[in-house]
Amino acid sequence: MIEKSRLGRILDATGFILDDVGILNHGFGVGAFAHGLAKRLQGKGIPINPDDVHLASAVHDCGKMGGGPQGKEHVLRGYEILTRLGEYVLAEIMVAHEPYSFPPEEASLMELNTWERILIFLADLRFSGEMMSWNERINSLIKKYEENHLFPPGRKEWLTKTANQLIFQVREIIGPWDILEFTPFS
Repeated sequence: MIEKSRLGRILDATGFILDDVGILNHGFGVGAFAHGLAKRLQGKGIPINPDDVHLASAVHDCGKMGGGPQGKEHVLRGYEILTRLGEYVLAEIMVAHEPYSFPPEEASLMELNTWERILIFLADLRFSGEMMSWNERINSLIKKYEENHLFPPGRKEWLTKTANQLIFQVREIIGPWDILEFTPFS
């Protein structure tokens, strides 16, 4: 469950405005999905804090709020907001939600090297305004990124390869789960 006082403090720090409701709705969807995955992994003995995953995922786009940047810079702004608030654990999880937006030399801060980071990455790849299939969501991201020339060299390939590997890895641990459509991206 999301701790309301922490959420309120984070939203206040972003300069949250009414126009940000869509961003927050997306965050809540990503958060709920990531929390469900975290609970399943925890049930299989994986050391993970589902509550941290939930809140970090819910506010993963906080850098876009309050008129913040909508491009890749929102990741860095969100990281700065959370660290300024002393929410270091959340910042370390949140920063990994969109590593494909950055060239590899800039993405070292965003390595998918913890379960929390893997789950926020995967959950953001599954939820837009609603739950989507892996193929539908990843294809929509690829289309958006290609149309707007947002992919750094090699990152489209990195995204598809990494998404498939991580989807498979999670599925191997938690097994089938009917809300998940663990069909690898193609």
